[in-house]
Amino acid sequence: MKGNISEGPDTDEAGRDSSPKNFKKAEAGGRLSEKIKALEAEVNEAKSLAEERLSQMKYMQAEFDNYRKWSEKEKATFAKNANLKLIKDILPSLDEFERAVFVISDETSKKGLEMAEKNLFKALKSHGLERIDCLEKPFDPYLHEAILKKESDKDEDLVIEEIQPGWMLNGEVIRHSKVVVSGGRTS
Repeated sequence: MKGNISEGPDTDEAGRDSSPKNFKKAEAGGRLSEKIKALEAEVNEAKSLAEERLSQMKYMQAEFDNYRKWSEKEKATFAKNANLKLIKDILPSLDEFERAVFVISDETSKKGLEMAEKNLFKALKSHGLERIDCLEKPFDPYLHEAILKKESDKDEDLVIEEIQPGWMLNGEVIRHSKVVVSGGRTS
């Protein structure tokens, strides 16, 4: 007898029951323990795979959102550029209307032409077209193109005459105003 543990025919050195009946239980418990470990490993692997798939799904969702935003922006840009080309093609006709109003002497024809010009400009304005106001304004190279600089009774670099109107579409210059700029007061 060693220590307080009694060794008998059905006990091992640690004092555990080692009978054949209990040996089968221990063997079954060992296999059960191995199965539990295997199942825990499978669960952990499944959790890891699920987290990976969730991460991939979130990434794909973010990519799709970015694509959708880009697509909407491209569509808006396309529509804006389509209007730009059309309006640029119409601007010379708008200039001709303006010149014709000054040339026509018949009042009835003049009024009819002014109405047509007004309606055309109103339609273009509803699509974002604006005329650049330049007379008596300081020269701005972002809005104006100086054709001539001449002395006048106005301050220097002040626009004193508009040769051709300038236009903006949705806040962006599509044609600069061609202008005459004051060179300063004459002495």
